[in-house]
Amino acid sequence: MKQSKRQLDVSHGHPPQQTKDNSSSIYVGVQSASSLRFILQPTEFRLFYMRPESMNSFNQMPVKMPLMLAYMSSSGKIYNFGFKRHEYGSESFWQLDLSGIEDREQPIFRSMSALIQYYKSFVIDRGDGKTEIFPMD
Repeated sequence: MKQSKRQLDVSHGHPPQQTKDNSSSIYVGVQSASSLRFILQPTEFRLFYMRPESMNSFNQMPVKMPLMLAYMSSSGKIYNFGFKRHEYGSESFWQLDLSGIEDREQPIFRSMSALIQYYKSFVIDRGDGKTEIFPMD
């Protein structure tokens, strides 16, 4: 198994991916981590390319930025996770990187769409009447 740690580039603009019910967009484009507080609701996640907080002009835009998943816990705390891209032969697979939060390896998916659908359907019962998608708080 060969693991690629390359950052994905954002040279091609793509329209936001819509959820099945078209209620909101999963992909929110290039964002600073602090701007996600205005986008996310508790227990929601979004995909974004993380731009530096200190960027004051478009001329400071990096050529490459990491693709991230932002998650807001039920208590309102925001977490940002990266991705691991695995290559098996000529195929690429995706895995969410929860290192530092969850010791257990996360599932590996053949596509980003499959990864998104999995986590959209995943719920952890905290036992206090609240649920989480990721093991937080």
